[in-house]
Amino acid sequence: MSKTDAKFTLTAFDKTSAVLNRIDKRMSRFGNKMKSVGKSMSVALTLPATLLAGSSLKAYDVQEKALAKVRNAIRSTGNAAKISFAEFQTEASRLQGKSLFGDEDILANSTAQLQTFTNIAGDEFKRTQQVALDLATHRDGDLKSASIQLGKALNDPVANLSALSRSGWFGGGVSFGVF
Repeated sequence: MSKTDAKFTLTAFDKTSAVLNRIDKRMSRFGNKMKSVGKSMSVALTLPATLLAGSSLKAYDVQEKALAKVRNAIRSTGNAAKISFAEFQTEASRLQGKSLFGDEDILANSTAQLQTFTNIAGDEFKRTQQVALDLATHRDGDLKSASIQLGKALNDPVANLSALSRSGWFGGGVSFGVF
C-alpha cells in the first residue's frame, strides 16, 4: 500500500469513525428519550388502570354488602315479603332506571329496611318501595329514613299513619297516589 493510499484510508476511517460516533451519540440520546417516554406512558397508562381497578373493587364491595343485607333480611324474616332474592335484584335494577338511586342503594337502604316490616309483602312491598324512593327524592335523598318511616306506617296502619303526617313525611300538598 502506498503512502497516499494509507493516508486516504486513515482519513476515510477517521471520518467514518467520527460519523459513526455522532450517530451512536444520537441513537443513545434517542434511546434515553424513548425510555423517558416509556416511563411516562407507563405511569399515564398504569395509574388510570389502577384507579379503575380500585374503583371497580369498591363498587363490587358496595354491591356485595347490599346483597348480603337483603339475603340476611330474607333469612331473618323467613321471607315474610314473599319475594325471592332474584326478584329483589330485578326490582332494584328496574327501580334504578326510574329513580335517582343506584340498585345497591335501593337494596341496602330500601329493600333490606322494608323487609323488617313483616306485614308488607308481594305487590304491596314493591309499591311501598317505589313510594319510598319517591319520598326520599322529595326529602333530600334519605332513602333509608323514608323506607323506615313508610314501613312503620304500613306495617301497622292504624297506629302509625298519623305518625308520618306528624313527622312531615306527608302534607304540604305532596301526593304520590300509589295506594
